[in-house]
Amino acid sequence: MKHKRGSLRAKIIAVIISFSLLMAIVAALLGFILSRRLLQENQQQSSYINLQLLGNEIDSDLNAALSFSDRLLLDSQVEEYLERAEAYLKESPVDYNKYSVDVWDHLSEEYRTTPSHDVINRFVVATPEGTCFLHIVRAQTNTTVRIPESIMEAPFFQTLLTAEDYAYIGLVQSPVSRSEHTQILPLLRPVKSFRSSATVGWIYMELSPELLTRHIEKLHFPADSGLYLIFEDQVTCQYENGDFKEAKLPEGVIRYTMPDKGITLALLPSESELRSRSILYVVIIAVVLGLIPFTGALISLMLLRERMRDERTKQALEYRILQSQVNPHFMYNTLNTIKWMATIQGAEGIADMSTALSRLLKNIAKGEEPLIPLRDEKALLDDYFTIMKYRYGGSIELSYEITEEELLDCLVNRFSLQPIVENAIFHGIEPKGSAGRINVRIFEENRKLCIDVADNGVGMDEETLQGLFRNKTETNNDFFRDVGVQNVSERIRFTFGEDYGLYAESVPGEGTTMHYILPKRYQQEEK
Repeated sequence: MKHKRGSLRAKIIAVIISFSLLMAIVAALLGFILSRRLLQENQQQSSYINLQLLGNEIDSDLNAALSFSDRLLLDSQVEEYLERAEAYLKESPVDYNKYSVDVWDHLSEEYRTTPSHDVINRFVVATPEGTCFLHIVRAQTNTTVRIPESIMEAPFFQTLLTAEDYAYIGLVQSPVSRSEHTQILPLLRPVKSFRSSATVGWIYMELSPELLTRHIEKLHFPADSGLYLIFEDQVTCQYENGDFKEAKLPEGVIRYTMPDKGITLALLPSESELRSRSILYVVIIAVVLGLIPFTGALISLMLLRERMRDERTKQALEYRILQSQVNPHFMYNTLNTIKWMATIQGAEGIADMSTALSRLLKNIAKGEEPLIPLRDEKALLDDYFTIMKYRYGGSIELSYEITEEELLDCLVNRFSLQPIVENAIFHGIEPKGSAGRINVRIFEENRKLCIDVADNGVGMDEETLQGLFRNKTETNNDFFRDVGVQNVSERIRFTFGEDYGLYAESVPGEGTTMHYILPKRYQQEEK
């Protein structure tokens, strides 16, 4: 009996071990299949995000060059030159030469001051037949003497001249350079008369390939990966060792098309990278099979950690894409141009709003720090209120009472004052239908930083006041849509603790006051 009992126990243990081993093998196989699928999905997603980020940076430089060409198309001196140059040349070549030098000096100054001059190798302004032309080049090169004729004889001339607004045909040999290895991205646009809309000439630009390569070189691709550019769905170029060569697009590429440009970026994911990461998982699974009791837990842990790391990488890349899509470089240049034009025309209101919006965009786009000095938050509020003051025709006022100047160095949550002031304008002052006033009082009480934002609007009853901290405040601003009263209060409590936060009191018909209670913390203490 004892022998049979031992034999039965051995059989039960063997069955349990066999069953556990079988379950471990099944779990390992499922884990490998799932992990490889996740690796492929993450690789494709990461490739697309990289392409999107690269596309946004290239798009920024292209927009800067287009902005310069737009200014030339609207330049009255360019139009006057193209309309009168041939007549001046016939009447008096000496006067024509003097006139041409004056216009050339003007264009040269415009070229030197534009932020995009580092990617524009040369540009030519010419009459329709190329009889008269002005030529500006970034650096002296071995150039043909038949500049307009060579451009007009280029195979892409008519295609670009008749395109709707503008088009990119790809990297080609420069028609005016005698070097056989001068690749350029041509940009050609017709010049229309301001009075009759007739074509009075054309503007030709040669954009440097550096516009593309300086952004591509920031990214690191494995050797068996491949980056391709497709222009107007016709010409495909492969980037290789700092140069572009025409190539056939392989199967399995990830694509991203730049908006309104007709340029598509394509990336072939690295097979060796996927293989090496898959081998790592095979090794891990083999080790797991030797540790049967920990198989399921270890696989789950590895998958979870891998997933979390990929999610963090994805979020970081998506935040960089969000910043690049705001396209601050192009928007700041555009706003500065608007400010310059408004100042010349005496439109001080437009100049003030452009300056305020430019600074507001910089505050939104820069940095990721959740805490900033109160002084910086106040500057952001001032820029926002400048815009709102003009929007409401000067019928609203903002004033400050600061008991101690050093309080402005205390740290506060980023974007914590603007949503409250916006709420006061839209829900307090605007419904009143008359002029309104907002007062921001900054003081210290019980060794705490206190801020009171008071308005003389319509006020709120108790039910509305309680609901203010239960629901997200809807605003008319896309960026600040979710940064409402409840959001500000929760961020203060989450950052500094339950002893701090945002509180409100209101009297219907008289106004509302929002009370901030914050600790006195300085940047030096944080460091």
